[in-house]
Amino acid sequence: MIYFSVNANPSILLSFFFNFHRIAVVTGANKGIGFEISKQLASNGVFVVLTARDVTRGNEAIEKLTSIGISNVVFHPLDVVNGSSINSLAEFVKAQFGKLDILVKCIHRSLANVMLQID
Repeated sequence: MIYFSVNANPSILLSFFFNFHRIAVVTGANKGIGFEISKQLASNGVFVVLTARDVTRGNEAIEKLTSIGISNVVFHPLDVVNGSSINSLAEFVKAQFGKLDILVKCIHRSLANVMLQID
């Protein structure tokens, strides 16, 4: 349970509740802009599900984030051209969090057309 003083700054309380309950999925987040977006979201209190095709690279990205003190991130493998991989991520998010607030698609340009077909 979390307790706040009645004298607490209202803007701090609103910021806490706004961010604490937000869940984000960032695709292609093991490097580049996807990694930085994951880092920034997590640094601002959003819980991030970092995704990548390569499990080793995904886990390395999580290790980098935890080494700088960011712990509100988890890795889940995702191949955006594989329907069962997409379903697995959806089931994971639903089971663990019950909702998704933010979806950031950071995929390689050559995959953009395939992703549009999946959407």
